[in-house]
Amino acid sequence: MAALLHDQQLKAEAQKSIADLKATLENFRQASNNFRQLSERLPVALKKGEDFIDHLNRAGAGLPELVTSGQSLLHDADDVAQAAQKSWLLRRHIPQKTEKTIRMERQLPEAGKP
Repeated sequence: MAALLHDQQLKAEAQKSIADLKATLENFRQASNNFRQLSERLPVALKKGEDFIDHLNRAGAGLPELVTSGQSLLHDADDVAQAAQKSWLLRRHIPQKTEKTIRMERQLPEAGKP
């Protein structure tokens, strides 16, 4: 037993083990503090998420009607523009539709050439 008390290598290993244990306990304390802080903030974050989803649901409820009325408005505007083009008085103030096409030409290889 006395030899164990005077063994410097054993004493150094025990001191290192104790220091490692202290560092591990400090890391555990810090992690538990971080976890506690996060768990305190979690209900607030969840509430904000639920409120955000609720706002999205309420905003999205009228979206189909908005799209339909927008399409109707564009259709009505197109009808008015077509009618105005038929009037000799307004015709020159309404731009004419121009067809937009993309012209693509491809040269075919001559017979016998790759």
